[in-house]
Amino acid sequence: MKPENLSISRGADEAIVVLTRLFVEPHKDAILITPPTFGMYKVDALAMPAANVVEVPLLKPSYQLDVPGMVTALENNTNIKLVYLTSPNNPTGNLLDEADILAIIEAAEGKAMVVVDETYIEFTNRASLTTRLQDFPHLIILRTLSKSFSLAGLRMGCAISGDADFVALMRAKGLDAYPLPVASVQAALKVCEPGMQKLAAENRRKLLDERARMEAVFKASPTVVNVYPSDANFLLIEMKNAKGFCDHCGANGVILRDFSTYPGTENCVRISIGTPAENGKLAALLQKF
Repeated sequence: MKPENLSISRGADEAIVVLTRLFVEPHKDAILITPPTFGMYKVDALAMPAANVVEVPLLKPSYQLDVPGMVTALENNTNIKLVYLTSPNNPTGNLLDEADILAIIEAAEGKAMVVVDETYIEFTNRASLTTRLQDFPHLIILRTLSKSFSLAGLRMGCAISGDADFVALMRAKGLDAYPLPVASVQAALKVCEPGMQKLAAENRRKLLDERARMEAVFKASPTVVNVYPSDANFLLIEMKNAKGFCDHCGANGVILRDFSTYPGTENCVRISIGTPAENGKLAALLQKF
């Protein structure tokens, strides 16, 4: 993409805030989300204040889009201005079917902007939908250096659009006056160098190997009901006692994400894949539990 197609922000999170601010009128408009999904879409909408949130849950157990349900929602609610699709999805870890994504983009044309969050796309073999931006002026892609380039704390993300005028609007009306620390900019430029790109790719391969190892460890445990397929740097695991396992790990210095009480991920825990030593500690805690 050309520079005029990129609006650089403090992580993809700030881009979500800016998009909500630009497109959603408080007390009137709505966003459409597909739970279980990244929680900040809803948080930012409710902070508008009082924007509406329309939810069309993912289909279980595949965690794929309910395309007919989403199309119906778009037809019945003309106040939906933003549609959020996360692929790979968080917290389930799976890629959304690309044909389904394109069907929603087409259904939303003339009605709403579609935001495809590709935070974890580098962990997959699928090409980014940035290749389709010229086909769909109402499509926005979110990307970040937080995950696959290990720069979470430096906060560098972006919104990508085929419409340079819209990007200029984001920069002028959405972002703060001085949003990007110099050190973060320097780090971002550094990791985009060819040599660092190669290193990041090697690290991703190591992480995916560790993900496969941990998947086997959890599948072998009698405390585990199901390990969902993952295209990201984490695993969603259904357990007989997910909360108990999170508490057990927390008491031993390992913090996990407890999703056991969330609709759509009942009895589940999400684990990020760490270093071999960190994963080994988690495996030992699982065996003890």
